[in-house]
Amino acid sequence: MSIPVVLGAMTLVFFIVHAIPGDPALFMAGENAPIEVVEEIRRQQGLDQPVVIQYWNFMRDLLLKGDFGYSVVTGTPVRREIMRAFPNTVALTLAALLWSVSLGVILGVISAVNRSNLIDRATMSVAVSGVAFPGFFTALLLMYFLAFRLGWFPLSGVGSSHLSIDGLRHLFLPAIALGFGMLAQ
Repeated sequence: MSIPVVLGAMTLVFFIVHAIPGDPALFMAGENAPIEVVEEIRRQQGLDQPVVIQYWNFMRDLLLKGDFGYSVVTGTPVRREIMRAFPNTVALTLAALLWSVSLGVILGVISAVNRSNLIDRATMSVAVSGVAFPGFFTALLLMYFLAFRLGWFPLSGVGSSHLSIDGLRHLFLPAIALGFGMLAQ
């Protein structure tokens, strides 16, 4: 089911982006660019064609070639931008899964063994708060208290390597925030 959902979301985003006022060719060329340069960019990017043709070309290139097109901001291929961020995404996902599933199973067993007592109610409170608080809110709380107020962790960046102490410090807060919802489930 994820393939139709992703294709549907991409279709929706494609048409929403095209409904936004403004000219991407003018944005790429710069506000003071000559009209000839803007027209050339519009022609190169296929922006001079009807929206339905642009959508067809986009989906054809995406499905047959794996080509996401070019970034309007950087001008580089979008696939390169995705692949540059992919290792960090995998590291963050694995770190969040590792701690949340491990602790979640342990807390679940402890809660099941100690039904209806203080330990069970405490783990249920953690579970309810993990489901109730959105991930971004948890992340903001962690950033405010552990990074901003106490200075224990960095507020941004990825560090030198995910396997170094510096990399683990950078990974800690995002992994905790991402894994908190999984822990609750």
